[in-house]
Amino acid sequence: MKSKCQGVCRAVALLMMFFWFAPEIGAHSAPEQAVTFHGGVAKTTELFNLELVIEDRRLRLFVRDRHNRPLDTGGSSAKALAWGRGHSAEIGLRPGEHAALVGEGEFQTVALERVIVTLRMPEHEPVTAWFSGLSSKGS
Repeated sequence: MKSKCQGVCRAVALLMMFFWFAPEIGAHSAPEQAVTFHGGVAKTTELFNLELVIEDRRLRLFVRDRHNRPLDTGGSSAKALAWGRGHSAEIGLRPGEHAALVGEGEFQTVALERVIVTLRMPEHEPVTAWFSGLSSKGS
């Protein structure tokens, strides 16, 4: 009877350990590819998943962790270099709503071919991402 009880106790202990450490196991799961949540263009970087949305002359850069959870962009900044068909524009991006950095600039959304974004987040090295295949929601 004693050995049966010990077996049950061990099984219960193992189950308790599994449930205790299960969140840690999930926290170290493989990173996910960037997903578009706002109709923009998604890009996976070494540290973040980014989505660039262009509306008229406004850029919004949504910043998510590698598991596609929104990150706080307070204290962050970014610079975007937008170019296409013989023109270019540099746009500064500042924290806005919904884990996004927002900025406006003088560029033709119809002719826009590429945007290079350099993102600076507190306690992280700067990250650069190239976006192409762009289309504007407002044009």
